[in-house]
Amino acid sequence: MNRKLIIILVIAVAALISSAVVVAWFVLEQNPKFAASLVGVTAYKPESRWLEAGLDPEVSTFDITGTHKQTQVDNDAMVLAFVQDHYADLMPCYAVALESEDLAGRLDMRFGVKPDGTVALVEVIGSELENRVLEDCAVETARHWRLPPTGKETLMKFNADFSFSYE
Repeated sequence: MNRKLIIILVIAVAALISSAVVVAWFVLEQNPKFAASLVGVTAYKPESRWLEAGLDPEVSTFDITGTHKQTQVDNDAMVLAFVQDHYADLMPCYAVALESEDLAGRLDMRFGVKPDGTVALVEVIGSELENRVLEDCAVETARHWRLPPTGKETLMKFNADFSFSYE
């Protein structure tokens, strides 16, 4: 092979490699979650949780005699209406989190509700926001919510997701 061809080939390969490095750096810089997945960093696991003292969410049963006993409660409709009505309660938490960074995404929460409607368990089970301040605030806010009586003898559990975005 002639020397000029070898030099041109080496320059072309070096240009291709440097271009690939620049493109990879740009992609990884713009998407840190993708970058973390490439190097084997474990996925974000939210830790925000509140559980009423002494409650075992796996085996909690309650005596519902008296004022808390109800029949024919449509818990799905009640939960849906309640979550829609109280979504705005979480906006101050989102506003505080926005002060430090631009955030948008979904926050998935699990609830446990006692027969009288008080919240006994709140935890973040998933978060696209990955913001502990927002998650802790959401748990603290939601633990004070009160739903209508459930009419169940056990802890009523349900999941709800809340989406946050800004313009």
